[in-house]
Amino acid sequence: MLFDFKTSYFKTEENFDSGGNKQTLTSGNYLQVFDMTSKLRWGISENFGLYGGFNVAASESNNTLATRKNSTLNEVSAGIDYRILSFQTFDLFSKLTYIHPIEKVDRNSDSVMNSNGASQIIPEIGILMPFGTFGLYGTAGYNYRGEGLSGLVPYRVGGEMTFSGFSMYAGLDGFASVTDDKETATSVNRDIVVNRVNAGSKKYYAVNPNEMNVDVGMNLQMNSSWGLSFFGKYGVVGSNTAAGYLVGAGFTWEIGSALSSARAKIFAPKKDTGLSRDTVPSDFTEDTNDGVDQDYFKQVPSPTEGPKKVPPSSNLQPQTPTQVEMSTDALVAEDQNVQISTKKKKQQELKIKLKRKPK
Repeated sequence: MLFDFKTSYFKTEENFDSGGNKQTLTSGNYLQVFDMTSKLRWGISENFGLYGGFNVAASESNNTLATRKNSTLNEVSAGIDYRILSFQTFDLFSKLTYIHPIEKVDRNSDSVMNSNGASQIIPEIGILMPFGTFGLYGTAGYNYRGEGLSGLVPYRVGGEMTFSGFSMYAGLDGFASVTDDKETATSVNRDIVVNRVNAGSKKYYAVNPNEMNVDVGMNLQMNSSWGLSFFGKYGVVGSNTAAGYLVGAGFTWEIGSALSSARAKIFAPKKDTGLSRDTVPSDFTEDTNDGVDQDYFKQVPSPTEGPKKVPPSSNLQPQTPTQVEMSTDALVAEDQNVQISTKKKKQQELKIKLKRKPK
């Protein structure tokens, strides 16, 4: 599963007129737009995937009368992609995207626009051709737009050079109107609205727009899970559209790869850090010269503890069985002598008492 986030900034102070010439907006007028796009793709198989996302836009227009601002969630999208063919020399893939507008254009509103306010269905086909560290790419499709707007053919072509850990690309992208807008004959009605709320910029809601941009960028692969991207565009050719520049940045996060990596780290065998209470590091040496009486820490034998073994280095020699028997006989004889001595002493005391007894 892949999470893709991009943010971009667009600013224009010019338009391409219907003849393809650049026209500067009224002095001091401008339109600027911040876009933040989030998309999540789920790979069903190696060749097939589903994706969905949304876009938040914050636009601002300025003319001699007022500065208008508008920040909204303006679009949600969903789609599928499929790799049709995969060879060593090229890959052929296709996409189908549906974009749903959250708000439609209200001609009576005084808010600056941040989208065309029309639903879009966009089938596309693309090709990738690798040549070692260099590759060519190209896409083309058809953008069916609701609300009577003209149908467009979006396109993108270019080349990409891959280096160690990053890649750089350059090319052209844009779109061309291939069907007429429903207000082609009355485009002045659109111009009135655009001049009032968009400071005269034809970024949105223009009749039969055409556009071509220089498209450059760089991708940084930080690790197997996530990467960064930086990109820019500049309008070079067009008609009935805004002429401006766009810069942006984004990041991608391979969620499945990140989770697998985290799981491997969590359940990996733990290394012995030497901090366990049950183990003592091999290089541990107790400091006994710290001023504390070490007798307090000597082990006291338990009353039930059996006789200690005499270490081999002791001066005491172990007794043989014969010596043990001789010692036992000596103890018995000594005990008998004590008993006889005690008996004689008692007899003498009795004689003394009898002598002292009055007759």
